[in-house]
Amino acid sequence: MSLTKLLPVILLMMATGVQASTRDEIERLWNPQGMAVQPAQPAADTSARTEKPAPRWFRLSNGRQVNLADWK
Repeated sequence: MSLTKLLPVILLMMATGVQASTRDEIERLWNPQGMAVQPAQPAADTSARTEKPAPRWFRLSNGRQVNLADWK
């Protein structure tokens, strides 16, 4: 078989393989068992942390300082 006839066949086979692997990834992400509903509020025995993180100061080029812990 000549290279000009073989190249399109190889490219089509590669495209099919890529599409199949992408479909598998999407199915794995959408799996209802993997998307179990989490309770909205933590359990009673779990203590929620409300501590603020330690301040991390950064000096800007204009001389002002900002706390990186407050940045979202």
